[in-house]
Amino acid sequence: MNECFKEYFKDKMAYLMIEEGVVSEAAELLLKQLNYNHEDLIGLSENEAVLMLSGGNSEVRFTEEPKSFLLFTKNKEAVLFYAHVYSCCKGKNKKLYIFQKVDNLKSCYELNTLRQLISNSPFGMAVFSVPGIILLDVNHSWLNRLDEPFNNKEESIGKSIGEIMTGWKGSVYESIWNTVISSKKSCYLPGYRYSGLKKGISYWNISLTPIFKGKELLYFVETVYDVTETIINRDEVKIQRGQLFKQYQQFETIVENMSDALFIIYPDFSTIPLNQAAHLIKHLFYDFQYSQYKNNHKNKEPNNNIRYYNSNEKEISYSDLPVFKIP
Repeated sequence: MNECFKEYFKDKMAYLMIEEGVVSEAAELLLKQLNYNHEDLIGLSENEAVLMLSGGNSEVRFTEEPKSFLLFTKNKEAVLFYAHVYSCCKGKNKKLYIFQKVDNLKSCYELNTLRQLISNSPFGMAVFSVPGIILLDVNHSWLNRLDEPFNNKEESIGKSIGEIMTGWKGSVYESIWNTVISSKKSCYLPGYRYSGLKKGISYWNISLTPIFKGKELLYFVETVYDVTETIINRDEVKIQRGQLFKQYQQFETIVENMSDALFIIYPDFSTIPLNQAAHLIKHLFYDFQYSQYKNNHKNKEPNNNIRYYNSNEKEISYSDLPVFKIP
């Protein structure tokens, strides 16, 4: 390693060396912790390397002051690090990124860590201070469900959830929040129905997670996934099934009350009786055959003993039956 960084170099240090804006060295420890190879990082530009390690989060900014960041392994698993960047070489464009892995994520209560979680989450996420339930940070996926103007970050940060969530006051949602705050326990609500918003009824999968410093409750993180479309579609399918079943029952009632015998005739001339009159014919005339063999028993043809009539009681031939006129 270059002499200008000697004071920062220690055995088993996790670091990245940047020279002229390009990654020139990557510590074995860092590669092991993030499951990368030298070939994955060496030769990348500084911006490309930072983007890769931060899971594609373009808002991550390393400074000379050590802060906590969520970095991502090659397998996209989140790992918490304290990190800072050191650049002090006179007349040389070199930087040293120094990383220290935090092994116990639960012990970390810095708001910066929560912000990293929120910004990288594909779900709606927000962090609130308690007991006032004041919004401290949020991503756009969480805000998208709110009514205007509170679906914008600038209008919502620093306000209580009751100010930004239409229909909050006196709702079951408020009661749930008050319960989890007093119990200091996490809560999961699948398919929660909320009707307070101007756009109408919404359904959310909601997770409320407490964040502690020691035994002190500092924040609650709410994770939300909108399942409105899924539940509405599911309910519509249920309704359609109910309607079809009702129609079937109506059809069954009509058929059963017909005085005429009603059969289903298949292409091979096999029959199925649909009502009591048809069953009676099958019972009384047990040798009833809709078809009979012709041509040395090779083919079946309609029974010549059956007569067909139209609505005017005029006899018609088998081939003139309305069913054969359906395109």
